[in-house]
Amino acid sequence: MKNKRFIKQGGRFVCILAASFLLSAQAFAGDAAPQIPQAEARPAAETVSIRPFADDIRWRYKTVNGKAYKRKYNYTTSQWVGNWIPA
Repeated sequence: MKNKRFIKQGGRFVCILAASFLLSAQAFAGDAAPQIPQAEARPAAETVSIRPFADDIRWRYKTVNGKAYKRKYNYTTSQWVGNWIPA
């Protein structure tokens, strides 16, 4: 009989302890939250432009006397790559 009474009181104690812990944790959570700095807005003149690292190289074609030829062309540097070869 005494054990049942102790268990009931112990259960209440645990509930009260848990509730007080949760409420105190919520109260201090706002104080402990880190402050995140806001990003500064830059004028358009200070922004960095994006430049590709890889060259844009594609085939160019031409026909001479009914024969097709192809040659690579670098569109990034506006230069030819290699020689004309039959297509």
